[in-house]
Amino acid sequence: MYIIPAVDIMGGKCVRLLRGAPDARIEYYEDPVEAAKLWEAMGAEWIHVVDLDRAMGTGDNRDVVYAILREVDSKVQVGGGIRSLEEAGEMLDRGASRVVVGTRAIRDPDFLPSLARAFGSERIAVAIDVKGGGIAIEGWRKVAGLDPLAFASSLRGAGFLVLTLADHDGTLRTPALGIVEEVKRVAPMPLIVGGGVSDLEGLRALARMGVWGVIIGRALYEGVLDFKAAVEAIADVG
Repeated sequence: MYIIPAVDIMGGKCVRLLRGAPDARIEYYEDPVEAAKLWEAMGAEWIHVVDLDRAMGTGDNRDVVYAILREVDSKVQVGGGIRSLEEAGEMLDRGASRVVVGTRAIRDPDFLPSLARAFGSERIAVAIDVKGGGIAIEGWRKVAGLDPLAFASSLRGAGFLVLTLADHDGTLRTPALGIVEEVKRVAPMPLIVGGGVSDLEGLRALARMGVWGVIIGRALYEGVLDFKAAVEAIADVG
């Protein structure tokens, strides 16, 4: 299982939001490239980069994302406001190893298959952000009236599923992981999990489930979890 540090970008800075709320943000780095380089130096094989402004329709940090893709050798999966084949292709051409799509994939069932045909399913991840029992869209500002389990079981075209437990994101409280088990049981692709995971026992539990990767933000930035200790903790879980 991969430990995947998160680099969330808002207003050109590396930040973390509490449950996705822009007015409850913590700024960690003036330059997100510096944050990405830190995790690369720590040994991260994958980094999760999200343009929060694009996701919410409040701005555009593509230049910062491109700088990360240029300057970091770790594999990078990029999300945030990617809602067309052209936008996905641009990120992949610039060096992203994988793009993460959410809102458009939820609204348009043909979007994921079209991305897979254009770029290969292994370079596409679909996001399910669970909030209040539904699926959050548009940077978590709205909740679609869809059942997360039913939607996960119907997915085709993406090589990976990124499941974020939005109600716990940024809280430093590892949630009950029952929903993860349920989604993994029905989803037809490898699962990446994020949202509140902040202790070694939670990581071990996810590794035992067979989760492909865990995205961690605030817990790493604030030292609640040590990256190398997290990697070591799951190394012998089989």
